[in-house]
Amino acid sequence: MTKNAFVLVGYPCSGKSNFLKNFENYLQSIELNDLTISKKDYEEFFKSNQFNKEMAAYYVDNMIKDKALVINHDMYLEGKANQENISYLDAFKKYAKESEAFFKRLKSLLLKQNFNIVLDQTHIKQNKRIGLIDNLYNSGFKVHVVYFEISFEECLKRNKKRQQETGKYIPFKVLEEMKGFYCEPTIDETKKVTTLTKITYGDQLSMSTEVREIPIKTSVNLQGKKS
Repeated sequence: MTKNAFVLVGYPCSGKSNFLKNFENYLQSIELNDLTISKKDYEEFFKSNQFNKEMAAYYVDNMIKDKALVINHDMYLEGKANQENISYLDAFKKYAKESEAFFKRLKSLLLKQNFNIVLDQTHIKQNKRIGLIDNLYNSGFKVHVVYFEISFEECLKRNKKRQQETGKYIPFKVLEEMKGFYCEPTIDETKKVTTLTKITYGDQLSMSTEVREIPIKTSVNLQGKKS
């Protein structure tokens, strides 16, 4: 069985969550729309590895229509916030380190499984990103990188809007630090990437994909129409 890992790259508020809502259209654009794995397999994985029962259930419920398992720190923190009926910021203050440890263990265990996974983090430091891709590739994954092209100014606007709408935000100091070591990925960043997809924001969201084995680019909008 071929297993696939999707590495998302971009600032906070760059559109990763919206992209995941349209994940099946993206898979179709790179001819991977036949991916499948059963919810039962995920449930058994969490059970056999003695994860917290409630958090495991929360993760399984956030699978993408049986196509892949999305993992990130936010999902853990949101789960804790829901469990304890507290705000996301309170959950962050209380469980940030616990979330990091959970994510690290989960990622390590998933490398050994025949699952399709989505790594939903910023991954904007080039050296760490290359190290992650190498690790995934050496663990038998086909690696697909999805890069969200957005200006830093637009990121700040969206961060402010999200704070107003949900109370969830990233401190400006943190975003400014990210800007300092931000590095856009390329298909040649490492020879172990199978596809590189760039998400751009114009009049409508669109995707352009570069495939390593085939020297062509295709453009697809998030409604699935090819151009």
